[in-house]
Amino acid sequence: MNIFVFCGLFNPLTVEDIRLIQNYRNIATKYSKLILVVKNKYDRNIKNTVEILNQLKGIDEVMISIDNNENSIGEDLKYISKQYVYNQLFYFFQNDSTLEEGRVCRELNIKMLDNDGHIIH
Repeated sequence: MNIFVFCGLFNPLTVEDIRLIQNYRNIATKYSKLILVVKNKYDRNIKNTVEILNQLKGIDEVMISIDNNENSIGEDLKYISKQYVYNQLFYFFQNDSTLEEGRVCRELNIKMLDNDGHIIH
């Protein structure tokens, strides 16, 4: 199974976020899993954001970032790769993605994708 990971603040959750998620779901296909990582764990409304995201069609899992670095999900990618050892992971690389995330993706053979689903690593 292919596992697709997308991260964001989702605070506030916008129509553009929903369109982006729908686009990623289309790229991921119904035979894949789409995981959203919510980066802003210091947001007082994060539980509401996670609850709303869990209600959106096509999202298989929503998790709050475990990474102590607010600007990275490197630790989250490591955690997800351990949970899905025998699966191919894909990470939707954003403009604000960090060098740490790129390093982790290379180290764990996680394929990085642009918004159109093209492999950039």
